Amino acid sequence: PSNGATYDVELCADIPINGNPNINVFLDKPGHAFLQITKTNGTASLSRSFGFYPKDQYSSLTLDPVESVILEDNLHAYDAKIRMSLTETQYNQLMNYSINLANNTQYDLNNYNCVNFALDCFNSVLSSGNKISAPNIPIGYITNGKTPASLYSNLVNMKNSNYHNLASNITIATSLSSPSSGQCN
Repeated sequence: PSNGATYDVELCADIPINGNPNINVFLDKPGHAFLQITKTNGTASLSRSFGFYPKDQYSSLTLDPVESVILEDNLHAYDAKIRMSLTETQYNQLMNYSINLANNTQYDLNNYNCVNFALDCFNSVLSSGNKISAPNIPIGYITNGKTPASLYSNLVNMKNSNYHNLASNITIATSLSSPSSGQCN
């Protein structure tokens, strides 16, 4: 039940080579950014981990916008995360925003990939002065966009400098997302 429930969202960054954020892509490991949302009431907890992907993984290599899909990221490894508590209103806003965004946005390795999606969804419930970002960086000779490694590096910098009000909610450690459970609606 929603009465008395608590909500939170985690923005997770999985870098291609654990412990080495200087590598943006390694062979078939591009890294990934995704969200994990949780609703808890007493001992009952519902969780979903999900991310933004090209519908056909190889089609994105054309560097053209392609059809996208949201997939579950159950037990997906990550190297850094930032957690934020939400009100029920923010939780509903985040869920509606992510569904609408996914239904109306194409995956584009250069301009709108998993990092852009995860950041936009996470930021949708933050005030304008508190948005989380990740810089665009070159990925070899292929592209110049946001990467899981650039998000990871920014989270490390935020935690180390303690300049953001959510800095204490940043964890830098390799772990796995929770398995999805129940319906989060």
